[in-house]
This record gives sequence, C-alpha cells and structure tokens, in this order.
Amino acid sequence: MEEKSTKRFLPNPARVTGISTGLLLESFDQLEGFLQFLELTESMLNELQMEIISRFKKDALTFSQDMLLAEKDSGEIARRIRER
Repeated sequence: MEEKSTKRFLPNPARVTGISTGLLLESFDQLEGFLQFLELTESMLNELQMEIISRFKKDALTFSQDMLLAEKDSGEIARRIRER
C-alpha cells in the first residue's frame, strides 16, 4: 500500500529525510486505504460526490507538495502561500 500512496502523493519517497515528510508517508499510507475504499464504492456515489472526492485528491496532493517544499525551501513555499 505504501508504494501506491507515495506514488499518488509524494513524488520521490526515497528522498524523505525530515520529520514532516516522514509523517506524510505514514499519513498518506492511511489516507490511501480510505481512497481505495471510496474507489470501491464509486458506483454508489453520485456525480457531485465524485467531483468532491476528485477535489479532495487534488488538495491532498497540493498539501503533500507544500509540506515537502516547506521542509527544503521555506522561501519558495512562503512565496506560493502569499500568491494564493
């Protein structure tokens, strides 16, 4: 499961060196189980619910990228946050 979650949310888990990225790996392993469950129940969800799930996945990806960036380039993440 870790392999799929790291591919989905963390671009290069081999370079995880800090505490926040280590926590991300653990958190996204757990999130992956939740997302797999949602994908299994996809046929029971309506179009709006599927759109919300899609938005959640995109937001989770942005979050993981921001956390990685905050660990290695605080200036760049501060700039991105100001732009939002």
